[in-house]
Amino acid sequence: MAGAHYEVSGVVIEKPTPLSKVFNIRTILKFISIASLFVIWALLVKFSVYRFGLLPNPAEVLTWGIEWGGGKIFWIDIAYTFARVWGGVLTACLIAIPMGLMIGWNKVFSDFTFPMVEILRPIPGIAYIPVAIMFLPWRKRALPLSAL
Repeated sequence: MAGAHYEVSGVVIEKPTPLSKVFNIRTILKFISIASLFVIWALLVKFSVYRFGLLPNPAEVLTWGIEWGGGKIFWIDIAYTFARVWGGVLTACLIAIPMGLMIGWNKVFSDFTFPMVEILRPIPGIAYIPVAIMFLPWRKRALPLSAL
């Protein structure tokens, strides 16, 4: 298929081969960018630049990741994370959808609840994580100073 071409409005266009779609200059530059990140990381750790000497090198991290990913604990952590995230989404849906409908349907309810929602709305979701850690423990006790 190399050299295949077609003509559109008098302009000859080369038909890209499957290999040229994968190994184009942009893909190669992206690969070099990621590879250089790992090379720089390894060099910083090897020569103990600043505090990088305290970090493991990329090969050690990869070895540990393979060991941890193949173990039972990894899959238990995945299951707990999945349960936490979807539990939060379902709880939010069970609260927010009826509340939004009531705000839209009932003027008195809207006057009572909408100001609260508007005060909390601009706070980014990530800001609620320390509060959730303190007040909504999963299996372990909440840390009283985790918000600091």
